[in-house]
Amino acid sequence: MKRKILFTLLLISTSIYMAYQYVYHERTDMVSKKTAFYLTSDSLFVHFTNNQNLANDIYLNQTIELNGKVNAASNGQIIIHPGIICRLDSNFMQAEIHPSDSITVKGRCVGFDDLFGEVKMDNVIINWE
Repeated sequence: MKRKILFTLLLISTSIYMAYQYVYHERTDMVSKKTAFYLTSDSLFVHFTNNQNLANDIYLNQTIELNGKVNAASNGQIIIHPGIICRLDSNFMQAEIHPSDSITVKGRCVGFDDLFGEVKMDNVIINWE
């Protein structure tokens, strides 16, 4: 009986620890992360629309730096022409960004959304250099 109780407590403790690690995992620091690819927003979009499987093999989960024009900017998100959705890093404070501004962003490519025809990026920071 004591073995079952100990085993159950160990199982519960391990589950709680794993859930905590999953929820509160350390975020990627894009400022210090090395950029794998330097592209324009147009070229990244064309790569995904022409051959999505090849583009996924190349760019998925890679750190990408993009140059492009802003279509729209809202709280926590920037849309770059022709269809790059950039979710800003939660620690990043959004500055004055207006439509038609040319900006350079750095973030992780998470793939192409077929339904909306958009390339998605997250953990994005704006490169002010």
